[in-house]
Amino acid sequence: MITLTRREIGHVRAVLRRAGLARPAAGGPAIVCITAGPDGIRFRASSSDLVAEYRIDRSSEPMQLAVPLAMFDACHGKSAEPVAFTKTSRGELEVEWTDRGIPQLLVDANGEPVDSVAAVPVPEEICTNPTGLWQALVDAAAAGTSDSSRFALDAIQLRGEAGQIIATDGRQALVQSGYQFPWSEDLLIGATGIFRGREIAPNGQVLVGQIEDWVYLATAGWSFWCKTDRERRFPLVHSILRSPEQATARVSLSESDAQFWLKSLPCLPNDESHNHPVTLVLDRQALIRSRAEGGIRTLELVLMQSAPQGEPVTVALNRRFLAHSLKLGFRELYLFGDSAPAQFQDAKRQYVFALLAPESALKPVDDAVQLRSSSIAAAVAPLTHMKRSPTRRHVRQAA
Repeated sequence: MITLTRREIGHVRAVLRRAGLARPAAGGPAIVCITAGPDGIRFRASSSDLVAEYRIDRSSEPMQLAVPLAMFDACHGKSAEPVAFTKTSRGELEVEWTDRGIPQLLVDANGEPVDSVAAVPVPEEICTNPTGLWQALVDAAAAGTSDSSRFALDAIQLRGEAGQIIATDGRQALVQSGYQFPWSEDLLIGATGIFRGREIAPNGQVLVGQIEDWVYLATAGWSFWCKTDRERRFPLVHSILRSPEQATARVSLSESDAQFWLKSLPCLPNDESHNHPVTLVLDRQALIRSRAEGGIRTLELVLMQSAPQGEPVTVALNRRFLAHSLKLGFRELYLFGDSAPAQFQDAKRQYVFALLAPESALKPVDDAVQLRSSSIAAAVAPLTHMKRSPTRRHVRQAA
């Protein structure tokens, strides 16, 4: 018999579902292999491009079971109440637990084979990285897209010799450096769902390795083998990065100014759903200019604590890329003219995104409503009101 808690089952279930391993395998249900013994309890599930394993350091009666993931759906929970997995003399799998004091029993008579779940060895050569590597993969997964037939934009590039993690959707790209990989080539792995949730919280370190066509990642009791993609191409993102010394203009955002833009951007009027345009001006002051299509009043978000440097530049850009860069913690912005990609940068990361057509930038007007970062609370409140409908009446209230 193998005994687990409902909380432990809930955690394993959540990660496997997030990883996409809940989809039924060819010809049968999604299976979790549970292996127990004196050295602990291990859970393993797999697909054609991902193998996941979780380890609990608790001694147990030696046993190996193949459990349909659907059984986890029935008995998982948030409590420490026990769940007993037993193999009967007839070869059936029985799962017993108590729900609100009422005994529960599930029986699986099919007896799925344990070897239906693939296993991959742990690589011999391992590199130890800080927990920040896992967050880097989470951020990289958010930068890609599945909407491409030419390039592998749904993948994450791991550049071995350069120690970089790169992701792009063709319009934005995130480059993160300073990591250790035990290979010299550039490898592609899928931006799997394990990088899109909060179920895994790294504690101490992230181990990275490679064995055959698999990249190995381990942290917080979990081990993952991600299949590498050697068939598709990935854009040469690192080739578009520019040196800050080449910038036409730059601005270093204070934390309060960055928060002012971040809170206000979603509230600006916008009728264009695809590019979500705003105009960014770096001149004597840094400001964002916005006006809804057909609107009668222009709004400007003016920064009072972040002075631009360099030549005056006005560009049109997607407000979502700007907001995303601020959420990622970037504060140094570099512009290289009104058409070259904009670039945020810090000590170990670059975030680059394409600008919109220069002619779409809004011209200055004398009657623009200016909201200044020196009074964040006063600025955000009227903008939030305007978010419902950017009509003449609402704009006048902001004025």
